[in-house]
Amino acid sequence: MRVDLSNRSGFDYHQLDLTVSLDEGTQIFEYKQLTDVPNVSFPRNPDAVVRGDLMGSFKDQNDKLITVPMTSPPGVERLRVLAETLPSHATLGLVLATMHFGSVSEWKSRKPDIRQKPKSILVEGNYEVEGNKKNVHVQAMQQK
Repeated sequence: MRVDLSNRSGFDYHQLDLTVSLDEGTQIFEYKQLTDVPNVSFPRNPDAVVRGDLMGSFKDQNDKLITVPMTSPPGVERLRVLAETLPSHATLGLVLATMHFGSVSEWKSRKPDIRQKPKSILVEGNYEVEGNKKNVHVQAMQQK
């Protein structure tokens, strides 16, 4: 999934602190910046990591079954994006690898769907323009 965060104004945006969230049951597993906007970071928020009570099982070299608890799913619900500056008329392009797991109760009963696209995306947070703090709250829904 591609996400473009654009500054279409004639002013630089400073101190961007944004969070990208997808619809419930869809996790972000990997992400990468596609554009060359400098000083962008993606700090991990421990509160955003989804935890579950799934157990992973495998056999060791002696054919003994070993069961270990695992994070389920191992993605994040929200991706935090920080940037010192988003220049005027620039775009911060991201690509997100996502997977739909459904509700917590569905994690145990079926396999994740890697083909299902997120139904919605929410970008919220804040930034500064000429010393004034601005808030962002934009939600987009999938076209049918």
